[in-house]
Amino acid sequence: MGDALISETFQDGHYVSQFRHKKSVLNEVCGLGGEDFEVLIGLAGAAFRQMKESVNNLSYAEALEKEVGKVRGAVEAEARSSISTLEGDLKAQFRMKEAEYERTIKAKVAEKEELSRQLEAACATSLAAEAGLQAARGQLGEAEKLAWEKYEKILEKSEEKAKETIKERLDHNAAQHAKAYLELKEIYDKETAKLRKENDKSHVSSEKGKQGEREFEEICKDYGWGELKNTSKESHATDRRGSIKGCPTMFEIKKYKDNVPTKEVVKFQRDMKENGSSPFGVFVSLTSDICNKLDKYIHIDWTEEYQLLLYINHLYTHPIPETMEFIETCAGIAQSVYNSAKAKVESETSVALTSRIEQAKFLINKELTSVAEGIKAVELYKTNLVNTITNQHNDLKRIMTTSKETLQMMIGILIGREAEVEVKVEETQDNSSLETVPCPKEQKKRSKKIDAKSK
Repeated sequence: MGDALISETFQDGHYVSQFRHKKSVLNEVCGLGGEDFEVLIGLAGAAFRQMKESVNNLSYAEALEKEVGKVRGAVEAEARSSISTLEGDLKAQFRMKEAEYERTIKAKVAEKEELSRQLEAACATSLAAEAGLQAARGQLGEAEKLAWEKYEKILEKSEEKAKETIKERLDHNAAQHAKAYLELKEIYDKETAKLRKENDKSHVSSEKGKQGEREFEEICKDYGWGELKNTSKESHATDRRGSIKGCPTMFEIKKYKDNVPTKEVVKFQRDMKENGSSPFGVFVSLTSDICNKLDKYIHIDWTEEYQLLLYINHLYTHPIPETMEFIETCAGIAQSVYNSAKAKVESETSVALTSRIEQAKFLINKELTSVAEGIKAVELYKTNLVNTITNQHNDLKRIMTTSKETLQMMIGILIGREAEVEVKVEETQDNSSLETVPCPKEQKKRSKKIDAKSK
């Protein structure tokens, strides 16, 4: 379909427009003035554009919901597949144990039948012997009767022993069956707990990451950088995005118990490449070091798009105000280098400008590394100074205590209290042998107090 507008002319301060349409405009605008007609046209156009935008937004929301449903379905299918595989393995093991138990039962039953046959044969022999003995009993005397009674007792004991042996073997088989069942149940419980633990571990790791991001946000807010935008849910983006003195900056914040793996560094570099309009990127590890960045407190890299990348190891073990000031300095340098590299210049001077930028990058790296090492050295000097002052204080206190006790003993000798002085001398020697060095925690607390006073 063609455009509705046919022509439009301007004359005497007014527009005269011709439109192609199927319905009468007169029925709609009858009785309206010129200003009212303009308002009507503006409202109608705005409403129609808003309606089209609503339709587009609705289509995008439906497509997004379908994509989320596909991802959720794939995750659920993978979980069901893992559970099904685990159940299959456990069932196979259970069937193997059950088959082994059935074989054992069959062997024990066969053994029991053999023993029963032997018992029956013994009983038959006993009965035959008993019949022969009864036939001869009437002809034998008292001695033969006693021998017969002794034989019966021996026979009864043998029969009772055979019955006890059979019962013990049956009880042993029952115990083995119960033990095999408990082992299978324990294996199943362990595998189930393992799956549950992996899911809980993933959830806990996510919560720790969010906590670290919130902590760094508070540090930036206190330092005056303003609010940071949460971009962790966006594709090809870091955890946070903000501005440092007008320089667009992307932040990656980690709070791991162990060192940050290399894959997180690769992801950070890829995200910076996808966001070429950000001159500055900061990768901060709050409580651990970053893999491949372990030898220094602060690392500096440059991308092909002249973006400055700053890596900070173990932030909480270094002076935070000095580190934040250093980051702010790097932001200004990153903005200047980025603007110079992206400026439109003539082709004849572009090669020379690129060469100068590369030389500047080398010098900047050298100086920034020197500043970072200086921050680390100052922190070390401060710690050593606090420890030295603490040790001097302890030594002076010990010397003053010893001098005080010596003066008291001298006074005692002068006023004639030799016996009391000897007792005090012995107590002093015993106490000196029991003197201990303050524990590291106490030294650390004293160091912090002295540091606070010096500040």
